[in-house]
Amino acid sequence: MKYNHEINNFFELIQKKIMILSKIKNQIKDIDSDILGFLNDTSAIIATIVALVTIIFTFYNEKVIQTIEELIKEIEDFLQQLTAENQKIIIGKFNEIQDLTLKRSIYDKSMLTFKISLFVLAIPWTIAGLSHIFNSKNLFESFISLIATVILVFVFIYIPRLFSQFNNLKGSDLSLFDIINFLNFIQKRSFLSKHEIIKQLYRPTININYKSRVIYINLHQEIKLRNVNIVVYLKKNRDFHLLVLKPFKKQFIGNMYKVDCPSHISLDGLFDNIKNISGTNNKLYVVSEGNAFTYTLNLNKAADNMEANINQINTDSLPSPIKEALKEKYSFIRSRVNNNEYRYDVKKLTKK
Repeated sequence: MKYNHEINNFFELIQKKIMILSKIKNQIKDIDSDILGFLNDTSAIIATIVALVTIIFTFYNEKVIQTIEELIKEIEDFLQQLTAENQKIIIGKFNEIQDLTLKRSIYDKSMLTFKISLFVLAIPWTIAGLSHIFNSKNLFESFISLIATVILVFVFIYIPRLFSQFNNLKGSDLSLFDIINFLNFIQKRSFLSKHEIIKQLYRPTININYKSRVIYINLHQEIKLRNVNIVVYLKKNRDFHLLVLKPFKKQFIGNMYKVDCPSHISLDGLFDNIKNISGTNNKLYVVSEGNAFTYTLNLNKAADNMEANINQINTDSLPSPIKEALKEKYSFIRSRVNNNEYRYDVKKLTKK
């Protein structure tokens, strides 16, 4: 009995599915010709506008790709003789490549709109095609309608892929500005070590200033790179200050930060302690995915400002406290003064 009951339930379910499909078929079959005409008109307008915009941006994108290729070739030539003047030229050309690459996002957004529009249009045209098939007078007409519908939907879905493949250049995206890719790119085309590339072309400089009871931290980079952790370690005897600046999700590291603390807490003492430290163990570390590059620091001090920039290459390995500090997710500053330790979050300031 139980077995028969399950068989009956199965056949009832099949009948319900058949009835639903039959209703859908009838609804598609009964689509009014005015609706099909409206679909045809709107599709033509949408496809024309989107295609026109995409073609315009495609021509622009081709020009961007060609310019990037030319700039890379010029950089390769200047790297053969890396004078001080050529360094400035190379830095300028890398920044120009980065600006052009960022502007390609306009083209990418246009392509995304194109893809979405054609994909959405494919849905009603599939339904319209099925309506033609169901209303065909004979098998031959059904076959012709089916072929036409399949080809049309295929064109809607596949044409955006052709645009993307036609306008794709390896190396024209921001992956070139990942620090490891950047170092490998330069090293293959010059006689510089990775330490020297950072010192001569990347040149990170940290500026710490105290203004209106707030400590601001500015990171200047000659070329903005991604996936970079910057660590400044100032040490004298047992006292130290450790500043860690981290990128968000392996993207570009920020330029402007501030030390975050409650408004009723004064940062006078912290800034004075940072500024007045004068030991010889001051280091800057550039770290990315297990690669660490160490430098000694020059410290230039004023009443409410201190600037730290690279002095000499240092071959020391990354100390354990720095390795542990880099495991933290966000930027921060940690200090130990007279056996008292303090920690403050460092917040990235957004551009206005």
